[in-house]
Amino acid sequence: GDYASMRDAALRTMDLAEAAQQTELGLRAMQRLAVALTYLGDADRGRDIAEKGLQTSRDHADLPMEALFLNALSVIADAQSDQVATLEYDMLDLEINQKIGNRRNEAIALTNLGHGWLQLGDSVTARHYLEQGLQLAQQLRDRGTEPNILTALSVLDLREGKSDNALRKAQLASDLAATFDNPDFASIALCAKANAYLDLGLLGDAKNTFDSAIAATGGSAPMKCWDAQAGLARVALSTNDMATAITVVNAILEQSNQTEKLDGSEAPNLVRLACIQVLDRAKDPRANILLETSCSKLLASASMLSNAKLRAHFLNDIPEHAALLSRSSGHPGTASRQ
Repeated sequence: GDYASMRDAALRTMDLAEAAQQTELGLRAMQRLAVALTYLGDADRGRDIAEKGLQTSRDHADLPMEALFLNALSVIADAQSDQVATLEYDMLDLEINQKIGNRRNEAIALTNLGHGWLQLGDSVTARHYLEQGLQLAQQLRDRGTEPNILTALSVLDLREGKSDNALRKAQLASDLAATFDNPDFASIALCAKANAYLDLGLLGDAKNTFDSAIAATGGSAPMKCWDAQAGLARVALSTNDMATAITVVNAILEQSNQTEKLDGSEAPNLVRLACIQVLDRAKDPRANILLETSCSKLLASASMLSNAKLRAHFLNDIPEHAALLSRSSGHPGTASRQ
């Protein structure tokens, strides 16, 4: 989306709401401002605004508004890779929407919880929430929410080795996203579809679909295309087209160095793994440097999870995480389950 315009409109609305003493209108604008700032790269400021709005909503006993700010804080925590906080906000959001009977937002909260558990590597819990969210969205005929859920289920199927199922769900997700003219969802769904093609060995289809994922963003925001770019590097590597693979990886590394992170990526460690694989094949010394920094970031994220079983899921059951650690000689081994 056009988050700069969203930010500017929210600021104007806040000014109007203050002048008219319209508290609810001002709070809604604050929530949109917090989300816009986060997607524009200022998550700290977005969090401060969202926390202020949450407290004001609670002071006014406004449960619907409280749920909106909890959703915003979930988005912000996710952007800052705080998976535990993301889940906590999503669970609170779900409880409020169930209490007030907002079924559509209940479906969204269920979906967000499924995504959260997917990012932590707990496939069983992720599927539980995602399938609940999909069932409710279908009951409500909320087709706009379905692409997000179907894409997550496609990722889950691919992790479990069900490539054909993953492809079918990603195809349906991309078709629905195109119907609703949602370029962000379309790009993510197309990447999931391309990953399924790649897993099935259909390299030409994978390449064309990764290209389509980049085109879906309008080509104006390369920072939104990390996953598709990394996918093209993996395709090139599979066909031994090292010239193309290196060119793509150099572009990713140059762009990510400008931002010092992979903002907007659905699977940043898969992007890093793809770069490492290409650099390693090319005997480029940057491979070891990137591997070391990637594993350090991964283990730092794992250290934030106090539950040993959850850490084990995070390190062992997300394929790119396990692959990164297996390449590193300096990591302390995979976590044990308790």
